[in-house]
Amino acid sequence: MKHVLLLVACLAMAFAIYGDPPEGDTLYLIENFEYLEEIEGPQSCFQHPTYSGTSQGHDADSTEEIVDYRSNWRLDPDAPWYDEEEPGENAVRLEWTWIEDAPEEEAYQMRVTSSGTTNNRNEETGSYQFMICESDGVGFYYYYVGEPVWVAVSVSETEENEEDVGLLEMTQFQELTPEDDWQYIYFDFDEPGMFEDSFWEEEGLGTGELYSAEPALESLFFVSDPDDWDVEAVDLVEDWEMEIFVDDIHYGPEQEPADPPTSAETWSLFK
Repeated sequence: MKHVLLLVACLAMAFAIYGDPPEGDTLYLIENFEYLEEIEGPQSCFQHPTYSGTSQGHDADSTEEIVDYRSNWRLDPDAPWYDEEEPGENAVRLEWTWIEDAPEEEAYQMRVTSSGTTNNRNEETGSYQFMICESDGVGFYYYYVGEPVWVAVSVSETEENEEDVGLLEMTQFQELTPEDDWQYIYFDFDEPGMFEDSFWEEEGLGTGELYSAEPALESLFFVSDPDDWDVEAVDLVEDWEMEIFVDDIHYGPEQEPADPPTSAETWSLFK
């Protein structure tokens, strides 16, 4: 009962802060992980990375956890949830390993999905409750030091076209460059061709076009190479240990992060 009351209190606080989806160019917070560290079971807006059967090329272990030792300090001061006196303390840590001897028929892909999460779940699609306005885009902050990796945002269709409800659409991939600092990435949904020729379209689970005005956030989809991430095409020298921190996921216009990032050395795992 204690955990149920805590969950209700956390969700009430979150909805009081986030409110209803806005109109126009308002920045809208999807998740900043500040009220979730005490909730048991699948938490935040993601399962652990290897939860999804779509994830491939990995070993058996992976982690999704709320941490309080590496939170985003570069949040745009114009963001509605920015608080100079009480900055956020939490972020989500994603960890997995792509293995060098993965089966050749697999691919180095990781679908960090919101499907089946207990917090803020959308019962219509099974994906994360908070919706994304089609006319804007999705952005988030990340901390990552390692070999460059690529990511796309995957969304679930919701209303308007009943035959499309539950279909998955995916943006084009963008590179997560390694820096010893927090960085910012943004996916503009209005950009022509943003959802064309995606993984889900090739799998017959999407249309390559976003129909819903308020799709649900379904996953962050990571790959080793945007052109060909099949195991047989990617020649790893050793296992690739991934650790990525994500914070302040939002939709709306593109943000302007505070201060530029610093450089970080990178290394190669490839032959």
